[in-house]
Amino acid sequence: MNNEGKKRSRAVIACDECRKSKKKCIGLNQNAITFISCVRCRKNNIECIVTPLCNLCKKKLNSDGFCNCKKKRNPKNASYSKKEEYENVDENLKRLEKEIQSLKDIQSSEDEKFGRLKEEIALLRDNIKKVEEKTKSLEGDFTAKVKLIITKKSEDKQA
Repeated sequence: MNNEGKKRSRAVIACDECRKSKKKCIGLNQNAITFISCVRCRKNNIECIVTPLCNLCKKKLNSDGFCNCKKKRNPKNASYSKKEEYENVDENLKRLEKEIQSLKDIQSSEDEKFGRLKEEIALLRDNIKKVEEKTKSLEGDFTAKVKLIITKKSEDKQA
């Protein structure tokens, strides 16, 4: 048989034991999410463990799920480290906390302004009612005076 046109299939993930001994790991069900204990681990009667790898350097991740590889994490800054990443997160957190506090301060001052405006509106409504009442009484007085003047003129014409 001629196998020149076919590429050899390679397991995407190998268990820790097979990776350590640099042997082919047969046991990963590529179509399923679960990992079946590989042939070598079953034969040697040991626990078959698959440790996740770093996408950049393909080395094992530590218990926190991080890798200390020297590969570029940020193309703009090759010396970018986890410490700097945590510091950036800390700085962003502090900045956001300050923004939240300033928004709370603005909200409280706006609430105070709103309360004062509500009081002013209530006073203006009271003043409008007083002016309307005064206008009605003045209209009544004016009407009464006009009637009085008209009656006097008509009496003067008759006399």
